[in-house]
Amino acid sequence: MIDTLRCVGVDTAGVIVDPNVFTTLAFVTLDKTGNRSFDFARKPGARDRDIFGGSAVAQLLHVQKSIEDLTKDDLGKIGKFATAAAGLSALKMGGITSIPSMAEVMEQLSRM
Repeated sequence: MIDTLRCVGVDTAGVIVDPNVFTTLAFVTLDKTGNRSFDFARKPGARDRDIFGGSAVAQLLHVQKSIEDLTKDDLGKIGKFATAAAGLSALKMGGITSIPSMAEVMEQLSRM
């Protein structure tokens, strides 16, 4: 993902890569009517980075574009959303309960 961001000119200077941290996996399931549901595989202990990755993947899926069709603006919005979600999660206690709601992230983004 970092290489894709760099290829389209997104500054990734603040991205931290740690080979000891598990990357979140997103699994998308479609029901008979085409509605999507998402499940994420997360490794305990990597909460803030994990929420960043999971939020980025969720927004990437929400955009519904192939990687090749993403614009710099799309990637910037995805990055800002993921950063806001990870930042908010650092303020909450617990595992799953630390994941901010979409409304919380959107409120945080409106302040930026």
